[in-house]
Amino acid sequence: MGPYLQQLQTWAPQEAEAARAVTRILRTQFVDEAEVRRQVEESLPRVAAQVEALGAYEPRTADIRVIHTRYLDGWRRLLRGYEEILRALDSGEQNGLARGRAALLSWRDTLRETADRLQAVGATSAPEMEQGPPT
Repeated sequence: MGPYLQQLQTWAPQEAEAARAVTRILRTQFVDEAEVRRQVEESLPRVAAQVEALGAYEPRTADIRVIHTRYLDGWRRLLRGYEEILRALDSGEQNGLARGRAALLSWRDTLRETADRLQAVGATSAPEMEQGPPT
């Protein structure tokens, strides 16, 4: 297994927990404001830590760098979406909730896109996917 796939495995638990939180938030349809706030506030520190960890990773090849940058951007959108939701809950501004919801959905799309792109790169035998760990 290549170094990027190994790294993704270390990030997988945080991704799974964020996915569960996003699912719980979306299920509320933003009607139960207290529950939305609780879910966002619980997930926010983990998402912020994930953004930091992803930002510290340096991909070894151009192909993986493009994929990783898009993946990191998705996490950053999720973080901004959480912040947007909290501001909207504080102010009562419905457009902020809509923007936050859109960010959550965009993050989900990014996860699927990342998997698809990695599969495509793997099919073309990208060097980073086959070599040992980075130095």
